[in-house]
Amino acid sequence: MKVAISRDGALDYCREAPFHPPEMYPEYPFHDLCPDNNVYAAVRRLLFALGMDRERYGSSTWNPLGELIKQGDHVAIKPNLVGHRNKAGTLECMIAQGSVARAVLDYVHIALKGTGKITICDSPQMETDFAAVVRATGIGEIVRFYEGQGAGITVADLRKVEGHVRKIGGVKWNALQGDPMGYRVVDLKGDSEHMDIIDDCGKFRVADYDRHEMLKHHNREKNEYYISGSVLDADVIVSIPKLKTHDKAPAPTRRAATSTSGATGARAWSSACGKRWPPPTACCASCP
Repeated sequence: MKVAISRDGALDYCREAPFHPPEMYPEYPFHDLCPDNNVYAAVRRLLFALGMDRERYGSSTWNPLGELIKQGDHVAIKPNLVGHRNKAGTLECMIAQGSVARAVLDYVHIALKGTGKITICDSPQMETDFAAVVRATGIGEIVRFYEGQGAGITVADLRKVEGHVRKIGGVKWNALQGDPMGYRVVDLKGDSEHMDIIDDCGKFRVADYDRHEMLKHHNREKNEYYISGSVLDADVIVSIPKLKTHDKAPAPTRRAATSTSGATGARAWSSACGKRWPPPTACCASCP
């Protein structure tokens, strides 16, 4: 596994959607620019630092994701969208930024060379207004820009239901359209990390979802997940996690792993326990 870091103490997120690059890079397939978008430049530096298509860097044929993405592929881009509001502060500290997603999307587009399919998707927290978080991240404007270039992109809320905690108790559930490509049940059985603590499966929890539903799918016989068809159909999955601390993860670097829970259509089936954290005496919850 290769790791690269682009460090710039003065770097800040661009807030001018759809987040065009700051200059006309040789490989850039469009013409629009945004001089203040230094995030795009940082993502570009990261791809070079990873050694991706290094020989052609600086030329119009530079295709850093070409080693991973082939013409005709279905690419699922999964940003961490979590929620549309943060009661404790701003959204920027909580969700993946559209300025990062746009740079990644451009290089996916370059690799596909006008073929294949791109899906931007996530399964955020149950109370999330998906349309609102798409607006807040600027993803909606990114998609409209691409449509104007003749390139269609699917944006999908992978949840089957959304829920709102009621002041009188309980949760009000509303059915959603869900993944246009449907869902599949994936049973990890004994290969699940849960097996180390499966005797405590009665304690498994996930936010305000039905704990009895959880127990139906995580027990001594099975460890089932309800996975998005858009994710399972993809030839390549590009995860865009948000580096942050989390109450269910002891280190911010675990966000890349916990972000994958956004591939499920039924969070009531999702438990994010590992061997050492949380301890068996604690309740287990799915991270957004």
